[in-house]
Parts: sequence; C-alpha cells; structure tokens
Amino acid sequence: MTDSRAAFAAPGYLLFVIEGTLFAQAFDVNTAELVGDPTPVAERVRYFQPTGFAAFSVSQNGVVAYRTKGALVRLVWYDRAGKELQDAGEPGEYEPSSFRLSSDGRRLAISATDPISGTLTQDIWIIDLARRTGFRFTTNLGDEFAPIWSPDGRRIVFSADWKAVPNLYEQKVESDAAETLLAATGKIQVASDWSRDGRWILFVQREPGGLFEISALPVFGERKPVRITRIPSFGSQPRVSPDGRWVIYDSNGSGRSEIYLQAFQGSTEKNRVSTDGGSQPRWRGDGKELFYLASDGRLFGVAVQSGAELTLGDSRPLFQPKSAILGFDVSADGQRFLIATSAGTPVQSTVILNWQAELKGR
Repeated sequence: MTDSRAAFAAPGYLLFVIEGTLFAQAFDVNTAELVGDPTPVAERVRYFQPTGFAAFSVSQNGVVAYRTKGALVRLVWYDRAGKELQDAGEPGEYEPSSFRLSSDGRRLAISATDPISGTLTQDIWIIDLARRTGFRFTTNLGDEFAPIWSPDGRRIVFSADWKAVPNLYEQKVESDAAETLLAATGKIQVASDWSRDGRWILFVQREPGGLFEISALPVFGERKPVRITRIPSFGSQPRVSPDGRWVIYDSNGSGRSEIYLQAFQGSTEKNRVSTDGGSQPRWRGDGKELFYLASDGRLFGVAVQSGAELTLGDSRPLFQPKSAILGFDVSADGQRFLIATSAGTPVQSTVILNWQAELKGR
C-alpha cells in the first residue's frame, strides 16, 4: 500500500512514496496492473500520509525531482506597533500555522521536523521561551501536529496520523504516553482550542461531501462531540472566548477567507468580523479584544464588549512586518505577538537525470 499519490512515467512505471522513500514499480498499461516488486529511487522524500501529498515530480523524458528539506521558519516577538523585539529561539523546520503559547506565556508548543534525527515526520516540540531551549514532546512514528494546551498547562491535545487518518490524542506534559481522546471515525480531526474552564476541546473534522465541521468535545460525561457549525474550508482555526460564550473562526464560504463569530452554544447565527478578508483569529486573554490576519498581510485588532450580547468595535490595523506572516499567536495581555516568518532559507530539492537507467542498475 502506498502512502502517497502516484505518478505515471513512460514507458510503464508508477512512482509513489512509502514512509519517506520514493519507489518505482513496473506498470502494465494494458491491464492496469502493477508488475513485480517496487524499487527504491530516493530516500527522505517529504510527504504527508493523511492527504497523500508527496514532494516529487517525474517528467516523461527521464528526470525525477524531489524535495528533501523544508524552508526554515523564524519565530519573532513583536510589540503592538510592529517593532521587532527578539527571536523566540533558533530558526527551525516548524509548521508555521501550528503553534500555541501556554496560558502563562512561558512555553510554546509547536509542530516541527527534528533537525538532528533527519526524520521527515513532524513531532510536537515544547520550547521554554525564557531559556530559548526546547525538547521533543512526542516521539512516535508518524506526524503529530496542531498542539493545544490545557488551561493549567499540564496536558497537550494534538492530532496524529498513527491510525492513517489523523484523530485527537491527549498527553501529559510530564509523560511519554499518549491516550486516544476521541475514537477514530475515519475522518480527519484537527485540534484547535481548549476552553478556559477546561471543559471543552474545539476541533475541526472533515465530513462527507467535502464540508468541514467545527465541533466541541466535552471533557466530561459521555464525551459526545457537539456541532457548532459547518464550513466549506479545512484551514479554519476556531477559538472559544475566555468567558466561554463565543467562538471565532475563519471560513471561505463567501469565496474568500473571512472571520466570523457566533455563540458557542445556542444560536447558530453568525456575524462577520473582518471587513476585507481574514484568517487565523485569536482572542486576547481577557476577551476584550480579538485579532486576525487580513488578506493584505496586516494584523488587525477588534475591540470586544462581551456579555449576554456582544458588541464589536471597528477593525483597526496594527502593523505589517517586513516579512510575510505565516502564523502567529498573541500574549495574554495583547501587547506582544509571536510571529512565524520565513528565515529566507530556500527549499532543498534534488534532481535525478536518467533515473530509469539507475533503476535498472539496481
């Protein structure tokens, strides 16, 4: 069984990736059947098993190109005026949209590729922001991503593809064993947020027909997920307000990504927050302001008055760094922003000429 998409190359080969190795196998175009055993072409090829993504390409004149190393990401602190303060650590092969500050702001959980072992799968790392040091939190085979902290900072929920399709797992920070949080359904489950009272975990799940469901998993009782809304896009990052009354999320239902807000429970009426495109919504720690990334690359802030009803102020631009924002999180007081930007390191790719001749030599 392949882990990735397959590509055909004349006169009769299929190329595909299994656990980071690019293979070629003879293919009978008349019977549409594979012949013989697969032969390795290249090692350490980037791939993502849940979606079948694999970073390789093959031409019809004997050339194979593949990617072995991702671009480095820099994590930088900025103030509200857009002044660069300091780096949060060394640049790394981080997943720029998949990191979270702990509630006390002292630690960062982030999905990254191990720079020492060379493995192409992603693990969850925990970074001590004061000391600017980190350690690998998950060590299982496969990809772990989308970490979220419990309010007390003692546990982390994340998504992992250990059972082929990613679903939710929970692990204590002081432990090396993870527990299944939600039974595998065959649907992609991506962790998104943990309510301040510790009672609800937000996640996004793929549904039949290409829709995606934002759901809340109760960490009590029978633990049956409750649907909040359905959206057409997978990249949504829902967040529940600190008082537990509201949820913000991004959706491209209008044709482009915008920020929406609706009640956490009860009414399903939604209100648009962004005025000209938006993604990656975040709450300030006291719930009196929310932030998002606009389509033009600027960070915006919106004042919030919450209660039985909610009042939003105008969307106001804060700043735009010189380097494009790939992802961000915000300190509890809303005064500092941890922003992921490109470190300027190009993606490392390899090209093999006349790969079929090398294949026959093996």
